[in-house]
Amino acid sequence: MKILHIVTSLAVGGVETMLLQLLSRLDTQGNSHAVIALREDDVIGGKIRHLGIPVYALGMSAGKPSPASIMRFRQYLKTFGRPDLIQGWDYYGDYAASFSKTLMGWRHTPVIWSIHHTPYELNRERKLTALLIRIGAWASRSADQIVYVSQTSRERHEAYGYPARCARIISNGFDLSEFQPSASVRSAVRLELGLDQDVFLIGSIARFHPMKDHANFISAAGLLASQRQDVHFLLTGKQVDDQNQAIVELIAINGLQHKASLLGERSDISRLMSALDIFTVSSAWGESFPLVIGEAMACAVPCVVTDIGDSAHIVGSTGLTVPPKDAEALCRAWVKIFEMSEQERVNLGLAARQRVLERFSLGNAVSQYENLYTDVVNSK
Repeated sequence: MKILHIVTSLAVGGVETMLLQLLSRLDTQGNSHAVIALREDDVIGGKIRHLGIPVYALGMSAGKPSPASIMRFRQYLKTFGRPDLIQGWDYYGDYAASFSKTLMGWRHTPVIWSIHHTPYELNRERKLTALLIRIGAWASRSADQIVYVSQTSRERHEAYGYPARCARIISNGFDLSEFQPSASVRSAVRLELGLDQDVFLIGSIARFHPMKDHANFISAAGLLASQRQDVHFLLTGKQVDDQNQAIVELIAINGLQHKASLLGERSDISRLMSALDIFTVSSAWGESFPLVIGEAMACAVPCVVTDIGDSAHIVGSTGLTVPPKDAEALCRAWVKIFEMSEQERVNLGLAARQRVLERFSLGNAVSQYENLYTDVVNSK
């Protein structure tokens, strides 16, 4: 089979990381893949090329296709040739997948939409994203299959009118060989950060965006730091650095100038995860199946997450779930794990890793995608 993947960008993010992991594990014997990014080429693009898979980038501005970018798109499609299957990744990629079929006259080529977002209230979304979601209720009917990464995402989209007839759920998968606990890595990262080995380290890994609610995390951090001296907070992600005035001000307001490390965008996420005592997703809305939760669990790190998307389902009984936008509840959950004995925390982390192994392994996700591709192509 020839399979074409169309994604919004190739910067580091949950969707892009899942695409990379999938391509790195798919059975390529007799199959060929290519990737078109609508916006920029970036870190993930280089890693996909390293797999021997061609990558094309249009360099479009967000939501602003130009005649020139459409011509480049057509040329890339022509270069790859008519595929047996086109898969879009998230809203922009999904629309582009359906558009490519029309643009090239590939009437019998099946299209898969994959959706990695959960819309709760459209007035919280960016205007263009909200418009794409609304129109998608009609446009998604052009897809032969719609893949959601969470049950919550499927339910919310179908409530907006997306068709149920062609929907299926394939949860994100995690590579337990890359994400695993390591005492030596834990020690090394703490030395790099200038922290004592016994400092209690709580982490957040998320790009700077209102839905990620860094203000909630930092407010809870301020509450905990006022109660405990031996605690430190690690925050990393795109624009989460000391050049971000909003983050810096929140740190100062909550008295965390010497209690928080802002690391910006990093490529060594598995190392950072291994150094943590607790990992937290503090999002207020929009999450479907956050990759970072499973990555932390695979590193045997207990998680405290807000009850958004399938986050509570992912952690199950191996972590704690709190309401969104409730800094006091988040702080109390941290304290609950903080006050466990060391052995209790170790057992909780090991249970988290075992849950990922049993329910969310990358191998299981890859097998489901392989079966999906075969089913869709053979149905034509």
